Amino acid sequence: MDKNKILDLYRHEKDERQVQCQRKALLKGMSFLVTVALTLMFFSFEFQEVPTVFYTIYILIMPIAGLSLSMRGWYDKNKFYFICGLGLIVLCLINGYQYISIMVGV
Repeated sequence: MDKNKILDLYRHEKDERQVQCQRKALLKGMSFLVTVALTLMFFSFEFQEVPTVFYTIYILIMPIAGLSLSMRGWYDKNKFYFICGLGLIVLCLINGYQYISIMVGV
């Protein structure tokens, strides 16, 4: 093999590893934030008279699932994951008034 070709392959492999490391760090950070947010939401709903599991799923888990699917589709260049994630985000935006009224407590 040519020296320049070997260097190009190494650079491409290095870029791929860097993208994978960034993706893992982003997903680890998001999972930590989701864990903290779930804990805080669980405790806030415990002190009110609302069904905790239902509202936790519709307020927190669906938007986070949409974001994580969209990011995975973006990094992996997978249109299926990207469209599914955007679909979940759009579903949450369509029902946004309901989610906001639940969060505000009106």
